[in-house]
Amino acid sequence: MKFLEHATDEVAATVYESWSYEAALNEVNDETIAARKKAVTLWEQLNRPEKVAENLRWLSRQYWYRGDSELAGQYIEQALAILEGSEPNAEKAMAYSLRSQFYMLMDQQADAIEQGQKALDLARQFNATEVEIHALCNIGTAMLTSDNRAGLEHMQCSLQLALSGDFHEHAARVYTNTASGTIWGLDWQETERAVEEGIVFDIKHDLDSWTQYLVGLKAKLRLEQSRFDEAENIAATVLAMDNLTLLMKLPSLLVLSRVRLRLGKKGASELLKDALDDALSVGEPQYIDPARMGLIEHAWLEGDLEHGLNQLIELGKTRSALPHTWHGSEQVIWAYRFFQLTNDKRLKSMCRLKEKLPEPYQLELGGLVLEASQAWEAKGSPYRAALSLLFYRDNETPQHLQRASELLQSCGAQGALSKVRQFAIEYDLEDKLEMVSRGPRPK
Repeated sequence: MKFLEHATDEVAATVYESWSYEAALNEVNDETIAARKKAVTLWEQLNRPEKVAENLRWLSRQYWYRGDSELAGQYIEQALAILEGSEPNAEKAMAYSLRSQFYMLMDQQADAIEQGQKALDLARQFNATEVEIHALCNIGTAMLTSDNRAGLEHMQCSLQLALSGDFHEHAARVYTNTASGTIWGLDWQETERAVEEGIVFDIKHDLDSWTQYLVGLKAKLRLEQSRFDEAENIAATVLAMDNLTLLMKLPSLLVLSRVRLRLGKKGASELLKDALDDALSVGEPQYIDPARMGLIEHAWLEGDLEHGLNQLIELGKTRSALPHTWHGSEQVIWAYRFFQLTNDKRLKSMCRLKEKLPEPYQLELGGLVLEASQAWEAKGSPYRAALSLLFYRDNETPQHLQRASELLQSCGAQGALSKVRQFAIEYDLEDKLEMVSRGPRPK
């Protein structure tokens, strides 16, 4: 930046951090990171630890955008080390909120809520509105991820404060986290609202990176609703864009890999592996878990039970989602399904439940597969409704397979339709079923 060498250190540091913030709203890159680092150096020379910590926090955020969770974590720890030794003030409130955010991203929701509440109490004591917005969003997201709809009240309060104070990026974060949290909880009406309002807001305020992340969540919503063609088109459009960070692309990559698997299209296997590699590099369960779940589903469709077992074992080593939540229950039900198929004792610990699962999963565990399927239909997910019918065999198996084929045809899931045909042949039921039209097999 021209002429900054003629400015005082304080002015130069302020310009660097302000420019980095504004530029990063469109694209996080080497230049925005370098500007933050220059600001850190200048504030250190001026003996302004609170400003050093603030810029370290933003460096953490920018590395998080780029998908570098290790560096993001290092910068958070540096910021916290500076701020936690200070007297109670707004900066210390932000330290607590940063820690809350870190716990929330690592799926440690009880700790996220505890630290978020400490931040919230301190922020209100010092009238630190921006910290209050941040802490409310952390708490609300943690609650939603735990299937506690009371989290919506925190998110709405955070959003109102952000909008009234013109904190645009904070508002974008609330829209995004509301969409993400309600998708996990299958509260799709709220997801739809957050996605549509958020995209309009982000575009209006030129928040390009936030826009494409939220569009990726829209693709995930369509995936969950078994609207596979729409999900594929939305996700592919995002991934075709240039200059997006790994994190901005990751939701769309996770969707595209899984939707092409379900549609029975070529290249799904490679996309699933790419999605897991990228998710592991980011290091957050919200990406790693669905990436592994996609590979588990792929293994079942391909009949590669050993690979599915390996993915389930890896998932079990790090699983943090609560078993009774919608998100955690998907992991539990696949472990149970594979246990029925393989009787592998390593899966037993993943199937032991202290609490009931949400209704469709609990019904399937109890062998009430038709009722489980109907519950999924009522939720608006014909694909999951079909899967509930495909893992158990009794005298009603022909009817279950027939209904599964109808549900899968309704959403174009050629990959799983191939599995229905396989079961029909395996159990000598071809004459009893109205066979579905043949489509491409998953590759």
